[in-house]
Amino acid sequence: MSQNPRMPAALAYVLFIIPWFFGKQNDPAVRYHINQAFGLFLFGFLMQGFLTVILFWASNLGIGGLSTILVWAARVVYVVLAIYGFKNALAGMRVPLPWIGKYFPNVFV
Repeated sequence: MSQNPRMPAALAYVLFIIPWFFGKQNDPAVRYHINQAFGLFLFGFLMQGFLTVILFWASNLGIGGLSTILVWAARVVYVVLAIYGFKNALAGMRVPLPWIGKYFPNVFV
């Protein structure tokens, strides 16, 4: 009997390497969500780095408060997108993440 791949797919949004522990990386649904989760991770990493540079320059210019708000806004967007992907994976849907999902269909696996 085949096990349901929804949980490993959903856990990919927590840490995209987790489905390997379940041995489900070859399932198409899990692979799709691994790619989406990796894209989300990459987006968050690049966004945080970009905003950190802006925060550095803004603090030198005396407007550090605005850039701190931008950093927290980016973190909230990241968490909302992760929850959206997690929910879609649990529901068994292959819906790309808003804004970034279409850029990561087959990047990781």
